[in-house]
Amino acid sequence: MPEAERECAITNFSVLVAENSELLKAQTYVCLKSLHLPLTDVDDILQEVMLRFLARARTHDNPDEVLFYLRGMIRNVARERRRDYLKRQASAELPDAIPAPVDDIDVLERTGHIKYCLAQLSDADQELFELRYCKNLTHVQIAEKLALETDAVSQRVKRAMDRLKVCCKRRLGLDF
Repeated sequence: MPEAERECAITNFSVLVAENSELLKAQTYVCLKSLHLPLTDVDDILQEVMLRFLARARTHDNPDEVLFYLRGMIRNVARERRRDYLKRQASAELPDAIPAPVDDIDVLERTGHIKYCLAQLSDADQELFELRYCKNLTHVQIAEKLALETDAVSQRVKRAMDRLKVCCKRRLGLDF
């Protein structure tokens, strides 16, 4: 796109955004509220949408088409924020069951503790671990194999993992 045409398109876009700023803010507010994101992110999301739109350097003659496109971008950017927020939250909540090993001897010692704790689990828990982590079966596949509901398998795997973590923490002398 020639530079003069691009400048004209940016000017037209700026005027359109200025005339419809309240509508775009309201759309952003609704998206953030429905996705349970902080409402203070309205301006950040709008700025990101505008930058992305301008980076594409497309011209649109129809203002309604531009507004429709911008509303879609607002929704998509808000959803990206939600995914990022959930990823950060999930990684922050992950407990460190066993601190990182310092050397090879430490790895061998911890492996021994894990083996001991696995042996202390019930046969049903050991079977779940074998199917899930040794044979790499999904919860759905395990449910089919054991004639259980998928949710039941998921809960049993989680509980078995929790029991394994508790045993390992006790064996390693870690505080709860």
